[in-house]
Amino acid sequence: MVTTPDSGIVVGGETGSTSGAAVDFFILKYTSAGALSWAKRYGGAVSDEGRVLTKTGDGGFVMAGWTTTYGAGQYDLLVMKFTSTGTIEWGRTFGGTNYDGGWSAIQCSDGGYAAVGPHTAMVLAIMTSAS
Repeated sequence: MVTTPDSGIVVGGETGSTSGAAVDFFILKYTSAGALSWAKRYGGAVSDEGRVLTKTGDGGFVMAGWTTTYGAGQYDLLVMKFTSTGTIEWGRTFGGTNYDGGWSAIQCSDGGYAAVGPHTAMVLAIMTSAS
């Protein structure tokens, strides 16, 4: 959960469906009065689980988690970048054929991003460029 310049809050995580469908990344914004401003859901046919949401320098957000829908393995680290209105700018997967997840993501001073999470029996750490 992060605050916004207008004193609202943005919450990120995951959501499922009452019909038993897949779990997806979920990002919501509430006004300072507690009213829902917007809610967005992103994901594919299987599981895409958001774990941590961080503000970015452009007023947007970055969220890390994992996916079984996209990527190379059973679970891959998924980093998604959102605009200030919750629209997805990009999403990238990282990892191999086993379990790779995302516990944390930040924006670096050079404008790129770093994320860390579990990698089978180790820790996976990645850095990206600003683009």
